[in-house]
Amino acid sequence: TGERYWQARLGNGFSGSLVTANGLSYWTANNGETKVIRPGQELDLVATNPLGENCYSSPAISDDLVFIRGEFHLFCIGMSSSK
Repeated sequence: TGERYWQARLGNGFSGSLVTANGLSYWTANNGETKVIRPGQELDLVATNPLGENCYSSPAISDDLVFIRGEFHLFCIGMSSSK
């Protein structure tokens, strides 16, 4: 229908694209903070995870692993199995 369900500020400055896997969306801001959101009619912020360094890339997902290239490091983060 094109109806907006919710709108929220998730941070400032996103260079990378969001990725979605296993029912969750991952948004990584330029400051390296990743927001994990469960898509739905209401905002469901599952987690906020800071990398501790800037990030200008999109996360990549393989199996149950999230790969994020930071300014100085490559991070590999396991997804939680809880729903």
